[in-house]
Amino acid sequence: MKKKSRRNSFLYLLAIGAFVVFVGYLEEKNVLFYYGIAWFVLILCFGNLYLKWFHKKHYTKHVKNTVHDMRDDDAKIAIGEEHIRTMNSSIDITAKIADIKAVNEIRDQYFIKLSSGPVLIIPKKSAALNAEIEAMIRRFNLAHVKQLDWKW
Repeated sequence: MKKKSRRNSFLYLLAIGAFVVFVGYLEEKNVLFYYGIAWFVLILCFGNLYLKWFHKKHYTKHVKNTVHDMRDDDAKIAIGEEHIRTMNSSIDITAKIADIKAVNEIRDQYFIKLSSGPVLIIPKKSAALNAEIEAMIRRFNLAHVKQLDWKW
């Protein structure tokens, strides 16, 4: 989850509280005015916690719905001179290395973004495969983002 998106949501919730305070003040309705102040204070104190919980729940549900029917097979990955090939029991995908937009690296996985849209997720289980991916990144000068301290 991008922090910018969460910040925008946080500012949106604060703006709602400020709007309610403003309308309550203009209309001289004390209940609305105090309700707006309470909303504003609650969002300032607990807004980030709520948004973090909400976004985590939303994206967890999205991932479960998207990948619920995928099998957990072991796949073979072959990095050639100009192609990456992934194979398992039901699918065989070949992608050009020149079509890779970026390689995002976290503590346990590589995420290889392809220009056609999909993302290859490669776990960091094999030291030899990790070395091949690092060599591919250097050889083709691919955009490489390292966020080794990232947590879900």
